[in-house]
Amino acid sequence: MLLYKHPRETKENKAMAAQIIREWSRPIFQLETDFRSVSREERVQRDLEHMSNIKKRRMSGEAGPSEPSVSKLPEKEINRARVPRPSTKDYVVRPKSNVEGEFKGERKGKAFARLDKAHREFLERTRKLKAKRAIGVSLEGRNMAL
Repeated sequence: MLLYKHPRETKENKAMAAQIIREWSRPIFQLETDFRSVSREERVQRDLEHMSNIKKRRMSGEAGPSEPSVSKLPEKEINRARVPRPSTKDYVVRPKSNVEGEFKGERKGKAFARLDKAHREFLERTRKLKAKRAIGVSLEGRNMAL
């Protein structure tokens, strides 16, 4: 694990370490399936096996007589977090982007330009109003402001 995470290790050694970690950790964590080598049909079959019976019936179109209707059930308020359930959907196809052209970056609006202009004017006024501090005095009387 140290070689796998080390910042100065080569890519080849990191890949080899990752492969060894995956192979050796599967029996330790009791994982029987490597999903990298599983085909799509096998994944769908595995998802169907793990799906609840009610959901299987709903997907196949059969409505059992013992299954109560959702509208007839009284709503109960549960004051705790719910455990997320695994999704049976296969997210493979991405939607096509409907944005045309390239992103040119954010533009400053007129409000920002007005704010900058007001800020600059304020700084100029305050500079003019400030008293001049240390002034060099010439004994000959040069550069005297009258």
